[in-house]
Amino acid sequence: MTGREQHPAAPEAKAPEAPEALETAPEALETTQEALEATQQVLETSQQDLEASQQALDRAEDVAGEEADWPPEPQELSLTWQNRPATLLKAAQAVDIVQKAGRRWKFHLGIIILLVVFFLPDLRFDTLPHILGGVGLLALAVAAGMLAKYGPDRANRKFSQQKAAAAPTARITLTRYGFSIREGAYTGTVNFAQDPKCAAAELEGVVALSYERNRVSAIPLADLNQQERDQLRELLRLGLGDRFHRLGYQK
Repeated sequence: MTGREQHPAAPEAKAPEAPEALETAPEALETTQEALEATQQVLETSQQDLEASQQALDRAEDVAGEEADWPPEPQELSLTWQNRPATLLKAAQAVDIVQKAGRRWKFHLGIIILLVVFFLPDLRFDTLPHILGGVGLLALAVAAGMLAKYGPDRANRKFSQQKAAAAPTARITLTRYGFSIREGAYTGTVNFAQDPKCAAAELEGVVALSYERNRVSAIPLADLNQQERDQLRELLRLGLGDRFHRLGYQK
């Protein structure tokens, strides 16, 4: 051995090679990003489903609350009563109000008055025939006025007396779609939708039903209990809508 110490030779430096992991890192990062986005979409969808379920639950609770607050819709009502002249007269008066029968009478009176006025200039009282003609024309005008004033009431009273005698008892089965009724020898069925002229009117404790051709029935509310009165009004309101008139009541 010599006097100098020998050291091992240092390894030769090599150029670093790019690891394969660095080459695949961008792809892995992109895959991870896509997975995160998919997870975010799933979370958003789940949140939307949860909100929709909560809204449906809230609506169901509201509907359940409304069903609990409101009474069930009346389905059918059967009533029996005695026909009296007073109730039939009140029903006829109610129908006249709804149908504006008084206006028709006044219209007829107006026509007669116009005729009188038209022929009035030709009236002469120089001879007996002319005097008789003039008196007759004036008498016709007065008679027309009396008929227009008292005619409807007279006709209604006659109707009420005759019907009370012919049909002392009446029975009706009523739904929101119509009714079947029996009064004396008469039996009939009325469909609200198929009879556009069918109407009802309540006036001073009497519910009047007008249907078919000039047929009127009178239901006295005094013969019913409070529940039957409420059911009757509700079924008529549901079935007839604006054709059910409560006369004398503020809307």
